Amino acid sequence: QAILAQGSLQTFLVLAVMMADQPPTKLPRGVLPDGITLPPGTDVMQFCRDLAESGAEFAEQFDRKSENYHGGIVTPVPLNGQRVPESMGGEKEADWRALPEAQLSIEEDFGPEYHAAMAAHKTLGDCKKA
Repeated sequence: QAILAQGSLQTFLVLAVMMADQPPTKLPRGVLPDGITLPPGTDVMQFCRDLAESGAEFAEQFDRKSENYHGGIVTPVPLNGQRVPESMGGEKEADWRALPEAQLSIEEDFGPEYHAAMAAHKTLGDCKKA
């Protein structure tokens, strides 16, 4: 098995040297969702570098040691309705629990003509079944 592994390594190295002069033309499976491809002429290596940089920037906002942690905002988020955010009305909306419950759905009423037509439709259906 060691000889096989050594042969596989040699084959890989030979292929890597041969392809060093040629930039890759497509991404490995799994980098992008199935069915999504890069536009023709896209520099695959630059795309990979940009993707890695973007992923690092995204992950950095969740690193507690980073100065970009939560965009630099370190104010704790109030829980259980302790405070209403300013963007949602602030102090003047502090009594939000006293608001009336919202109606789950609006009952639609199309008027007496609709109800008469539906009754006729039901009668016709009952006649067909008889």
